[in-house]
Amino acid sequence: MSFGELVSIQPNELRFP
Repeated sequence: MSFGELVSIQPNELRFP
């Protein structure tokens, strides 16, 4: 997993837990 994937995944989970 790349850093870009982590950045895109975390905000999505915070907005849509």
